[in-house]
Amino acid sequence: MATLEMEDTINRALKLTARLHWPQNSVATVEQDCAAECRWWNSLDGDERNAFVRGARLPANCADSDWLDISEVHRQAILNAARAVECWFRAS
Repeated sequence: MATLEMEDTINRALKLTARLHWPQNSVATVEQDCAAECRWWNSLDGDERNAFVRGARLPANCADSDWLDISEVHRQAILNAARAVECWFRAS
């Protein structure tokens, strides 16, 4: 029982951290508007940015860059990584 409670707590903490469980922050919604993408990226802390950049297998310095300073190809890779996280959360 304690293990399930711990897993539930960890999952809730991860969902809050990633902020992807809120409908207005879904990848499908965010990627429709460049300003929304910027707001999403700017709302992430450094660890979250690093996680998405590593998940997208991009150079580490992308995590320190402003959203518009990251190339379109890299931005798309980050959104794909975010989409994978979102799908994982929905499956759990």
